[in-house]
Amino acid sequence: MTENLEQLAAELSRVDEAIAVAPLYAEPGNPLSGFSDELVELVLREEEVVDLLAQSARDRITGE
Repeated sequence: MTENLEQLAAELSRVDEAIAVAPLYAEPGNPLSGFSDELVELVLREEEVVDLLAQSARDRITGE
């Protein structure tokens, strides 16, 4: 695995660990309050990292 892929994989692991302990709701125990900002930001970051991993893997396969 290239260094970039290793860094992205490590970032994905960190984000996933943070998601596991992030508060689910904006107001704890109140599902009507919506998801917490922290959780939303972490999920967005997770999607970004997955996209970067996929692009890096495609680039590696195509030789770019």
